[in-house]
Amino acid sequence: MLQGTLARLATSHDTPFRARLTGRGGLLAALLVLGAALGCASEPPKKKSVLLDTRKDVYVILPLNVAAAMPAELGVYRDVVWKELELYLRAHGKELKTLSRQNARSLWLESIQKARAGEKGPRAGFDDAALLLARELRGHVEFDAMLVPSLFVREATVSDRSARSVGTAS
Repeated sequence: MLQGTLARLATSHDTPFRARLTGRGGLLAALLVLGAALGCASEPPKKKSVLLDTRKDVYVILPLNVAAAMPAELGVYRDVVWKELELYLRAHGKELKTLSRQNARSLWLESIQKARAGEKGPRAGFDDAALLLARELRGHVEFDAMLVPSLFVREATVSDRSARSVGTAS
């Protein structure tokens, strides 16, 4: 295609262009044009670009408050919060996988028991149980992150435009 274009241009009646191609330095100009065109047509380098990465991050998201009881006054918001969380993550290109509430809770409790039976004993905490649960889930599904969302209520002292949680230092 490029050769045909150069041939048409060289044989056209546009004498100034033809003179540039056939005159002194014309061959160099033609080679530069050809080199630039071939350089653009060559295969791009094999580098991963974050902007062009089409693979979606896969998140395993556990149902709300699997790890801790949800306060009764927040129960009415469960569906709304879940829907908003799901919409937000999907809007940011995340592929979501989840478990039923019963299975997630059962697996969470098993993970706590295994963590406490391990070397940390009764000092095993949330991170230890979450790690064991992630390893268990990894045996069944491939994912990039596991989310354990929870809703809590905390007492706070409110003044003007700020709130300070009771029992915390700030």
